[in-house]
Amino acid sequence: MSPLDEFDDEFEEFDEFDRPFLGSGAAVSTTPPAPAGGDPDDAEDGTGVRAYLLTGGRTGGGAAGIAMETTAVVTPLGASVAASRSLAFELGQVLDSCAEARSVAEVAALVGIPLGVAQVLVGDLVARELLITTSTAKSLAFDVSFIERLINGVAAL
Repeated sequence: MSPLDEFDDEFEEFDEFDRPFLGSGAAVSTTPPAPAGGDPDDAEDGTGVRAYLLTGGRTGGGAAGIAMETTAVVTPLGASVAASRSLAFELGQVLDSCAEARSVAEVAALVGIPLGVAQVLVGDLVARELLITTSTAKSLAFDVSFIERLINGVAAL
């Protein structure tokens, strides 16, 4: 009997709680579990919509350079277009979710679309002047005058 066997015997009573698969004799499935809500991309009846169809194969934020932390909000023109429901379904959902200022990452989560798709759709809505975006803090890192003011402010402390 090896020292490991003695150790296992000492803690055998806990096996049923910590390792329920030991000794159960249950067959282990090698197939991955199905997603909880079902993946619309995997729909066999043809109703699933692929992400690249929503964006026309485009990626990123388009010409507007929309980052995931970019904040977007509806313009007055966008509010009237949203009320008329004249946009494609996903664009309308993005527009509705931006009734109050939200980051592109929040929009993606609320609408239930991938982040890259949300970036492209927000970029499209910005190009149509239905949304406006705010600059991110990232742009301040490259602003020399801001950095100089920051250094002077810290030095004054």
